[in-house]
Amino acid sequence: PLFTMRLNLIATFITALAASAVADFKFIKPNSQFYAVANATTTITWDYSGDVPQAISIRLSNKTPSNLTFVGEQGIVASVPVSSKQYDWTVIATPIGDNWVLKAYPVVAADNSTAQPEPLDESDEFSIKPIGTDPPKDTTPTSPSSSTSSPSSSNSTSSGDNNKSSGASESVVKSLSFAVGIIGITLLNNLF
Repeated sequence: PLFTMRLNLIATFITALAASAVADFKFIKPNSQFYAVANATTTITWDYSGDVPQAISIRLSNKTPSNLTFVGEQGIVASVPVSSKQYDWTVIATPIGDNWVLKAYPVVAADNSTAQPEPLDESDEFSIKPIGTDPPKDTTPTSPSSSTSSPSSSNSTSSGDNNKSSGASESVVKSLSFAVGIIGITLLNNLF
């Protein structure tokens, strides 16, 4: 029984350590104050920590279920190094409108391309404005943490708020995992 208890504690400790090393990838821009302009170039930015893939693909998607002119996702870039933390995107002339999001996917090896991987992150919803619209002023927060802790603007959408909640939940999970790891170390020291 004592040996089994020790093994269970070790397994709990290892699980807590693994959970605390979760990859974290987060779009910084687009954010809820951002809009893109058709036929113009805008910079997509992100931050990351932990064990993230070396490269990502970025795809455009629309959250409006009734949008019949745009179905599915459109590739923005097939492969960009995560370490670059940015990509200059030349926005196509169409479509324009609201409720657009970008999704970041890990670039998978060619021999493992049968299953679509889960996205690492989905940006806040943003608009694509018509050609000739003045570009937005810089909406990049001073740090990645400010994008998840800043108050939502009055025109932000519930999806953007859900993304912020998701980021907060991940922080709570990481903090709890760290605490469980500390408790596990203490218990292991007392048992051995």
